[in-house]
Amino acid sequence: MHFNIAYKWMDQAGELHDELGPMMYTEYSLMTPQEVLENQCGICVDQVELERDWFEKHNYQYEVLNIQIFRENDAPWPCFFNLF
Repeated sequence: MHFNIAYKWMDQAGELHDELGPMMYTEYSLMTPQEVLENQCGICVDQVELERDWFEKHNYQYEVLNIQIFRENDAPWPCFFNLF
């Protein structure tokens, strides 16, 4: 996926952003799998939803794990994994 989907996020107005910053934590809007494909971008949460949607449509069993890394004076860094 990293060759075809850029790491960008969408705000509540539908605009796409390259930079991750404080605004993201108040303005972020989860993209649908269709929006990820149309925009060819999404952050980890959006990409996991695209993967989850694909697994469901192809009748795979899966689990989604959300692991967050907390560092002093920094925002949490989420990591998501689809397991099947």
